[in-house]
Amino acid sequence: MILKIILILKKIYIGFFSKIGFMPILKDVRISKDSKDIKLHKTSTGDYFLPKYLYQDIIIKSISKNRIYDEDVYECSKNYITDNSSVLDLGASYGQMSILMGKLKKNVTVHSFEANGYVFSILKKNLKINNTQSQCYNVAITDDSNKKYYFPKSNPEKFKTLGSYSLRENKEEGQNNQIKSMKIDDLHFDKKISFMKIDIQGLDLEGMMGARKTIKEHRMPIIFEYENFFQNELNFNFQDYINFVNGIEYKFEKIIGCNNFLILPK
Repeated sequence: MILKIILILKKIYIGFFSKIGFMPILKDVRISKDSKDIKLHKTSTGDYFLPKYLYQDIIIKSISKNRIYDEDVYECSKNYITDNSSVLDLGASYGQMSILMGKLKKNVTVHSFEANGYVFSILKKNLKINNTQSQCYNVAITDDSNKKYYFPKSNPEKFKTLGSYSLRENKEEGQNNQIKSMKIDDLHFDKKISFMKIDIQGLDLEGMMGARKTIKEHRMPIIFEYENFFQNELNFNFQDYINFVNGIEYKFEKIIGCNNFLILPK
């Protein structure tokens, strides 16, 4: 009954302001629910299954409103992805970036990595319905395949998207969801890697450290994210990234957006 009333009021609201040619933007104040229900969104960038009741998830909001989340990263990738190549998407979330990068050139295979099991199940669906030539992995990307990682307990007040949670090596009370770890260097890629995007919530450096051999072989452009938010919690700083970039004989090319860095071979 309440839902019907809301829908009626919404219809009246839209009808009134449509007539006067002005539509105020109302803030979505709905509280997200812990539910596994998903909904299919047909958008200008592709078709996406997305969690139905995570109203405040910024990635879901962006995709469902026909926008590209981290569009500046996608625009940058256009300059480097080539025909008949592989692309690595570390921290693929619901798959929008993987899908779009896979469409940029002919015969591109996207390798999509996502640690969150629930998000990964949606990622697989989205790659399939968009006919993306891809391989996907439900793993934590790190520098040591023997490391054990766990997701922290849900905290929607602190994090507005499922993709904001950084993995922890220490198990919290009541947490049993251990995640398999993998190094990029554990994999073999048949095609030349033309681009790598890494956004794994504070573990970007570890992910790149576990890809040293792959980077040395393919010398691909890399975009990684650096967030001050995690540096004290995970015990690192930006100088650690600078040292790594110099060590693999790369250089900082430009800042993409607020906290993404493009590095290229020297």
